[in-house]
Amino acid sequence: MLIVKTAKFKAVVTLCLVLIICGGLADDSYAMSRKKKKKKPPVTLIEGKISSSKTSAGLNSLRYLFGPSGVGGAVVKLSDSVTGKDAAVVPTGSDGSYRISGSYSGLYDIKVSASGYNNTSQPEKIDLGASYRRDFTLEPAADSAIKSDITSPIGKIKINNGAEYTGTTKVTLNMVEVTDNRPLEEISMQFLNDGSSSWSLPEKYASTKQWDIPSGDTKKKVFAKFKDKAGNISLAVSDEIVLDTVAPKITAIAPKDASIYNEAEAVNISVTAKDTDVSPIEYQFSVDAVVKQAWSNKNSYNWSAQAGVHRIKIEVRDAGGTAGQEVEVCVYRQPVKGQ
Repeated sequence: MLIVKTAKFKAVVTLCLVLIICGGLADDSYAMSRKKKKKKPPVTLIEGKISSSKTSAGLNSLRYLFGPSGVGGAVVKLSDSVTGKDAAVVPTGSDGSYRISGSYSGLYDIKVSASGYNNTSQPEKIDLGASYRRDFTLEPAADSAIKSDITSPIGKIKINNGAEYTGTTKVTLNMVEVTDNRPLEEISMQFLNDGSSSWSLPEKYASTKQWDIPSGDTKKKVFAKFKDKAGNISLAVSDEIVLDTVAPKITAIAPKDASIYNEAEAVNISVTAKDTDVSPIEYQFSVDAVVKQAWSNKNSYNWSAQAGVHRIKIEVRDAGGTAGQEVEVCVYRQPVKGQ
């Protein structure tokens, strides 16, 4: 009996040890999982100094020695480049320095404003966890009108005057209803293809802009924004267009070449075409170079045959291009009764 009890005792002790070890491992695993959950995302850092270009004759030598003076009380904004929403707003210190930190990633505008100065800004592609040094020099406002101007320009754009489809990557951007407190000649504009990592360089306002959209037959979006002389930036505006560079292919037509008909007989002219379905197909039918059915979405036309030899032209098109085929048919005159 003593041996049996001893064996049972050892078994119980062993089981307890296993439970303690497993429990310890579970606690360690739980603790490690909690540590992983507490891991903070990478922090993006943007810092720099806002300086003034103001100088006087007596201060030129000091400026040369110590650099431009800082602008305290300026406001630095980190704004989403597309939506215009502010991700961060910070004031500068008395020495003009600023610091923005947080989990930022994407396309942004760094905007700087201060009383008595023209606003300024610059686009920035920001990577999560990266550090940036961006210094700005503010120009004194030239006149009271600019100094007090806090209204951003507004406007719209249309691609190819609002067309739904295009067959080429080269398009025209049309500026529509662009207004501002300042003359349009003082406005600059920038553009961005959806999915691109950077805006185009600022350029003087114009009513149209030649632009290249990315290749690939699908819907494309282009953004635009406007900036006035006071440094105010508009919200990004956009327009869309579908790119289709592939013309449809004709797979079947009626009538067949060299078909014969009697005068006044109804001739059904029809076509079947294959396409990528990016843009809609239109059809046009002509007889002897005279259009009988102009471009439309109807793929057939009934023609009342007239005596003679006739050429029938069948055309199909979409934004990607046009395809066509011609057939020749012979129509016999009906004999007069009694002859």
